[in-house]
Amino acid sequence: MIPSIQTSFYSEILSDIDITGKLPETCSFPLKYAKAREIQVEEGKILMQYYSNYLFFIEFYELELERELKTSYIVKEPAFFLFLMFEGTLSLATSEGKGIANANKGVFYANYKREGTTYVNSLPPGRHKFCNITPRAEWLERKTGEFPALESFIRSFRNGKRQYGYMPRCFIDGKVYKAVLELCNLQRLKGIEAEAQILNQAIRIFKIYNDMIASGSFIHSDTQRERIRMVKQYIDEYSKDLKIGDVQKIADQFFFARRTLTRTFKDETGFTIQGYIEKAKLDNALRLLRETKLSIKEISVLSGYPDQNYFCRVFTREFGSSPKNIRQEIFMCLPLHEIEFSTIKPSGFIHN
Repeated sequence: MIPSIQTSFYSEILSDIDITGKLPETCSFPLKYAKAREIQVEEGKILMQYYSNYLFFIEFYELELERELKTSYIVKEPAFFLFLMFEGTLSLATSEGKGIANANKGVFYANYKREGTTYVNSLPPGRHKFCNITPRAEWLERKTGEFPALESFIRSFRNGKRQYGYMPRCFIDGKVYKAVLELCNLQRLKGIEAEAQILNQAIRIFKIYNDMIASGSFIHSDTQRERIRMVKQYIDEYSKDLKIGDVQKIADQFFFARRTLTRTFKDETGFTIQGYIEKAKLDNALRLLRETKLSIKEISVLSGYPDQNYFCRVFTREFGSSPKNIRQEIFMCLPLHEIEFSTIKPSGFIHN
């Protein structure tokens, strides 16, 4: 399996040595069957081990940093993976600097990234140890039934359009840690027997995570605010969807009881869910009015309002001016040579 994510460093690589079969004694997770590299950068030292077979790609990282390290990675093809943070902390952001997620010592979770997007990892000074276990997307689609607690998330990865998604975090308990060590300590075998052992152990770790989610053993207090942030991002991205107002569907997707979601969302954002959906739709409409030359009817549809008259009434109530008047104000306030529009065109797409 070819890695679906390509990583690069912001700083200069001082050395990059193949140490396969010659791992240092300080290595906490020695994969006896993996390739290994020791990379020296300006910020510190990185030990990277990686193994690939037809169905899985496995990476282990151990870092000793004197200064903050930033890396970027480009997603070459859709990637669904289990991320385990054994030591240290890591924060993830978009290439524009928008924060997405933070991982702390002792947690693991499933997540996905879609192709064509660049992300930035930041790691502070200190020791960090983490790994990714990435199954082949086609295999995962066929095995959905073996992970019932992950099924809806896997389906959204397969069929949705969101650029990234996260499931709740769980603690790396003794059972998880033991399973990871057993994955590392598998003896080097030959041919199909080796592939089968590694495959079975990787599946076992996924099943442990599945069972934790099914039993509600994820980190409730720690993930609640994070999940509300994810709900906001979901609404921002799909506010034009005519079905976005189904609160129960949103609750199910982000592992909330409906009542808990409505109460917590209001506490965290100051908006009801329906109020925030309306705000996201109107903010999108205002942006399209200012940045494009689409007609008001096209903007109405693209913002989730099939009825143009209703859209104009709601818009005017929110902004104190009609869409037509705001569009005219743009022309009145700017010299003609400064008026530029993007080339956004109505796609007619409605997310399901």
